Amino acid sequence: MSNTPVTSYSHSAHQLNIGSIGATGIDGSASVTKGETGPPGPHGNTGPSGPTGPAGVFPIGITYASTGGDPLGGKAHRLIVRYSNGVTTDGGFYRGPTGQTIHYLAGENLGQATGGAVFQKSVRGEMFLKSITGGGGVKVTDDGSTIKVSYTTLDAVQAHGTQGELVFFNKNSAGKTGLSGATFTHYYAGPTFSLDCTTYASKEVVGRIKPYQYDCFSHTLIYKINPNELLNIKASRNNTALGNNIYIDVEKDYKDLFGLVEIPLNGKPFYRIIDGSQPSDNEFPISFGDNTGCAFTLTVKGNNRGLRTTREDCSENSLEEIRISERVFPRNWKFPNNANPLQHGGIDIIQFITIGSKDLVTNMTEWYGIYVSSKDNPFT
Repeated sequence: MSNTPVTSYSHSAHQLNIGSIGATGIDGSASVTKGETGPPGPHGNTGPSGPTGPAGVFPIGITYASTGGDPLGGKAHRLIVRYSNGVTTDGGFYRGPTGQTIHYLAGENLGQATGGAVFQKSVRGEMFLKSITGGGGVKVTDDGSTIKVSYTTLDAVQAHGTQGELVFFNKNSAGKTGLSGATFTHYYAGPTFSLDCTTYASKEVVGRIKPYQYDCFSHTLIYKINPNELLNIKASRNNTALGNNIYIDVEKDYKDLFGLVEIPLNGKPFYRIIDGSQPSDNEFPISFGDNTGCAFTLTVKGNNRGLRTTREDCSENSLEEIRISERVFPRNWKFPNNANPLQHGGIDIIQFITIGSKDLVTNMTEWYGIYVSSKDNPFT
């Protein structure tokens, strides 16, 4: 309030002077103290649920467009999202890095290659081929697209003749190479591939067979022979073929076995032959071809006649007289009238031949024996 004097008028005819206004008093509201907040009241009951709202929009299908087709106007490698309200949107570009392309290769040799097959093997998708090399007049060149195999003829000469005529290289006194006709010869090309020739003297390697086992109780040296293994072309290539002449020296083998110098007459060993063919060896066409025959000559120096009393390496019954008690040759090695020939000493030469037929009892290749030479009649 202001301290300015105030003049008050009344119905009195006299003027009154009023004193100054006093100071404002204390505001009553400022002296009121606010009390503490009381505890919350209890929760009221849950009201009823409101009505279900309308269903929202949700995706109903996601597809991947690897090519630029509809419905996104040519955009490739995108995710296309379709919603329940019929709206289709572009979900964005999705494409990983391009992976490595691997081509798996496999191969095989078709037909019959006369000099070997080119394809070797395939391992985990990689194909391996055999290399081609030259030598001995054979030259191999590679121009980048073609492998060319050529042969350079050295000291070549021209020859004229008819099919089946044979020639051979020779040198004259001046050392010049030339050709000469092989007279009294003729080669038949297919199906027999045979050769006619006339010889005045010939030599052939003889293969010696060592004993497979010694049976002291029967005093017999046992020899195992597998004709198929010894005679086929595979054995020739592996240098395991003994040729068509097989030789057995029974007495020498017995001396070598026991370190003897001489053998008494009543101590000479017997011998027996078994066929060592395996089931796989008995498929004759595999070893020798179809419609063919095969033969070999067996030469034996030994004696299967008489009694024996002296035996080596057989302490029991060493003085008991024994004679050969089993067949000398395998059952599939056959002689006329199913005979079991016995050697009288000296040297026997026997020719065996087969046409690939099988023995019905042993299921092994049949070999038919013919005596070429013998000291005495082996069938008596």
